Amino acid sequence: SHKITMTKILFIGISFANKGSGAMLISTSQTLKQFIPDAVFTMTSQNPEIDFEQCKKYGVNVVGIKQQDKEKRPFLFRLFRFGLCYTFYPLRFVLWAILYKVGLKVNRRMSEKMRAFAEADIVVDLSGISFTDYFGTMNPIEHSYNILLSRLLKKPIVKYSQAMGPFESRLNIFLAKIFLPRVDLLVARGEITKRYLREIGITKQIYVLADSAFLLQPAPLKRVEEIFADEG
Repeated sequence: SHKITMTKILFIGISFANKGSGAMLISTSQTLKQFIPDAVFTMTSQNPEIDFEQCKKYGVNVVGIKQQDKEKRPFLFRLFRFGLCYTFYPLRFVLWAILYKVGLKVNRRMSEKMRAFAEADIVVDLSGISFTDYFGTMNPIEHSYNILLSRLLKKPIVKYSQAMGPFESRLNIFLAKIFLPRVDLLVARGEITKRYLREIGITKQIYVLADSAFLLQPAPLKRVEEIFADEG
């Protein structure tokens, strides 16, 4: 008998809370399905109450923290835990990755995100915009952690059709120069992003492509007319 295998693709950095982000998820999953018919899609979500229902329509599994669980915690506790998490995340990633690679059963001790990374064959980052100064200090840190986690678990990671930069803060430049060269496939959403990356010394191959949402099938004319009527 032949063992049935499936290609497990993990999407990160997206949510239907943002319509553009949802469009990227739909278009990317539909396109990949044409080339990888056996693909099984999962996404990590910070808005599972929104994403669960939407993802059902497109055959994408969702893992995430339930919103009501976070709301039960006092604000000061959540703020304190937030600080601790971002301080010790790298150490947690290293420890979990070592335990995982030596074959110890650590899934029960893993967060949902860790387990999703561990079970994936490839990680596709659909953030749209990353490593930018516009969204504050945590933006480059969060994206660096995702790359670090994939590297530790030896999972290929793709930054797919993203706007990156501008790079003005020292922290953003420092993290981008360390982590972006370690991405397996780097796709810039436009020539401006490619120029930003070259200016800070990123020499690896960069592919320049449009926003993946352009791969969506156009709506029928009747539906377009309905939308225009509804929106005035």
